[in-house]
Amino acid sequence: MLFAKNIHFQLKEYIPNIGTVRIIVVGENEVCSIIRMNKENDFRCSAPNSKSTINSYSCNESIIELAVKTAKAVNFEFVGIDVIEDKEGNPYVLEVNYPNDFTIPANFTKVNVAESIVTFLYEKSNKQKI
Repeated sequence: MLFAKNIHFQLKEYIPNIGTVRIIVVGENEVCSIIRMNKENDFRCSAPNSKSTINSYSCNESIIELAVKTAKAVNFEFVGIDVIEDKEGNPYVLEVNYPNDFTIPANFTKVNVAESIVTFLYEKSNKQKI
């Protein structure tokens, strides 16, 4: 019926999780990651008119691999990948953010993301000169 009436719709599934992980990918590497914790009794990590609780986060290898593959799939070398994990630890990509504000992850992790970007670009330009 929805197709017949040309009504646009989306089917969604709620996946219980503790928060959204933002993974900063530069080239083929995870540079840093944070987690924005979900609000109590709310599935969102950034509800309107409220502050998010943000912490540094250590991703396991499968999440890092997923983030890097996702960045390659969209053909970007500098992205913020948002991922959640279900109760069994299965990761799901929510968003690919390009451009992205890397200052929040950089501040929480104390990683110099800007330097990682410049180093990556410098090394890439040197490889192309050969």
